[in-house]
Amino acid sequence: DLSILDAKTLAPVGLVKVGERPYAVAGALGGRRVFVTNQYDSTVSVVDAESLGVVATIGVGEYPEGIAGHPDDHQVWVANWFDNTVTVLDAERLSIQKTIPVGDGARAFGEFISLGASAAKSSASLQQQ
Repeated sequence: DLSILDAKTLAPVGLVKVGERPYAVAGALGGRRVFVTNQYDSTVSVVDAESLGVVATIGVGEYPEGIAGHPDDHQVWVANWFDNTVTVLDAERLSIQKTIPVGDGARAFGEFISLGASAAKSSASLQQQ
C-alpha cells in the first residue's frame, strides 16, 4: 500500500492499494499525479493526488526499482532493474513513450539534469552492479 501522510503533522491519513511490493514514488504534473513502482508485478500505479484513487496501472520492465519525474514535469522515468531498461512514461496520457536499454542493473538513484533538449541521470543514478 501507499501510505498517505499529512504534510504538516506527518500523521497517517490513509492508505492507497497499489501493486505488489511498492517500492519508490515520484510526482508529476505539478503534483497532481503520483507514480509508484511495484516490483513484484512489474508495474507502475498512477494515483490521482486529489482523489487518492488509482487511475491507471502501467506495465513496465521487469522489477521496477527507482523512479523519477523529468524536469519538464510531463514525463516519469522508471529504472527496471532485472531487464536493464529505463521506461519513459507520458504523465498525461499514462502511456509508455519509450523503453531505453541501459547497463546492467538499472536502479535510478539521483536527480535529473537537463542537457539542452535531452536529459540524463546523474552518474550515481543509473548504477551498474
